[in-house]
Amino acid sequence: MAWPFIPSYSKGRPVAIFVRPEALQASVAERDTLTQVNGKPFTGKAVLGEAMAAARPGDTLQGMVRSPTSDTERAVAIPLAPASHTLNWAVALVIMRERSNTCTTVIQFGLSIFRQASARATSVSANLAIIG
Repeated sequence: MAWPFIPSYSKGRPVAIFVRPEALQASVAERDTLTQVNGKPFTGKAVLGEAMAAARPGDTLQGMVRSPTSDTERAVAIPLAPASHTLNWAVALVIMRERSNTCTTVIQFGLSIFRQASARATSVSANLAIIG
């Protein structure tokens, strides 16, 4: 089944990105803040994932959203459509982007430790050359 949008985070708030036509027609806009999914507070991506896992094409996803320019929440009812290959690739790209950020951080941390160790070894070698 096609996700009506991809949940992401902006400044610590859950937002909708890659909003599909059925969600746009239900008044969900790009970068809207998600506050509820099927009556449950949107505390993380798993809330939407659980709702999508329980749903079938043709079901309606009930939600509450807030636009970036307003503090007023609005109810939305999004009809769920069958999956398309295009959206599956969009989901995969978002997941890879988030995981690659984590991998990049780990690699950068590892390189910084290696550079520090390498700098110390070079310093010790230089001191031994001066003494010797």
